[in-house]
Amino acid sequence: MEDAMGFWNFTRLTPTDFEELLLMVGGKISKEDTKFRETITASLRLAVTLRFLASVDSFMSLVYTFRILPVWIQAISKIVPEVCEVIISSLKQQIKVCIKRSGAGQVLSRL
Repeated sequence: MEDAMGFWNFTRLTPTDFEELLLMVGGKISKEDTKFRETITASLRLAVTLRFLASVDSFMSLVYTFRILPVWIQAISKIVPEVCEVIISSLKQQIKVCIKRSGAGQVLSRL
């Protein structure tokens, strides 16, 4: 996180905002290791999801970007929607989604 601009370009969050978001959602997105394999950490789960949302990369591209084992591509396909749901439920009190009638799309504004 030394390169704040690079981090911003990669996740669309500042390192501080990433840490804040991780504190909000980390407990809800973390998983336990099993006897057979280590889990993907909450920090990595959040980073993968944010990168997907920022770039719309394919899941296979995310495997290469994050140097995650290719066998975890199926896990990534589950992680992204799960983390998105947790982010939405965690932020729904702070974020208001408005749809403009002009058809311009959605506008997010802090309350």
